[in-house]
Amino acid sequence: MVYFVVYRASKNHSNRSLIPNRLRTLNCRQVKGTFWEFDREKSRQVFNILRDNEPVFLKRTKEIRRRLLAEGVIQDLGSMVVVALKGPKDKKENIRILVKKAPCIRLCRRVYAFYQRQTQFDPENRLVDARSLAVGVKDLQGEATLIPKIVMLNRRSIQRLVEETKRHLEKEILDIVSSCKQVCEKHSGDELDQKQIHEALRRLRRRFVNARRKAIYFERWIALDFSKSMMSAYRSLLKLKHASQKQMPLL
Repeated sequence: MVYFVVYRASKNHSNRSLIPNRLRTLNCRQVKGTFWEFDREKSRQVFNILRDNEPVFLKRTKEIRRRLLAEGVIQDLGSMVVVALKGPKDKKENIRILVKKAPCIRLCRRVYAFYQRQTQFDPENRLVDARSLAVGVKDLQGEATLIPKIVMLNRRSIQRLVEETKRHLEKEILDIVSSCKQVCEKHSGDELDQKQIHEALRRLRRRFVNARRKAIYFERWIALDFSKSMMSAYRSLLKLKHASQKQMPLL
């Protein structure tokens, strides 16, 4: 079996080269950035080097493992496809937009994990999957490495990554709510005409639909509940819709 590790780079830029140098002395192989491949017998040494950098240990398996829930809590993410990206600096925003359309878990910078059988939770293929993300990045003159049948080894990492995934989507939904309020305030202050408010409404609807699709996906895959946040965003959009239908400013 092939083993991998991802870790969070040190915030101190002067120390960032220390870990890669130490991993190379163990003959570990760098896949992309802080995503490395190593031999199983070196697991303890790799852990000792990365213990303070939130390492996530992974391995590649022959079989496909299903995700495991116990009492509504995710215990095993199941088999995943890991995508490691590298893109041109001037295309960072384009890549960020692509990633936002994908129901993936961020393992570390530019490394994302997708459920192996994404169509199980997205049968109509409405969200960006691992292969589509890789193709999209390559179309932007970037690089993408796909590694299928990956499972996570340390359970603590599972819980941490799930919580981070929840926070990221909650932030995205909250930003939709905040944007709706800002547009309503500008409309109330006669800063936007009807055409501008309709355009803003269309953009926010698209963001809402994508966030809702991801919320449903994450609920099915890793048992996350975004119902309260999504309802708040829906009400904000409804208020903005009513504002767009009025010729007079909001009170």
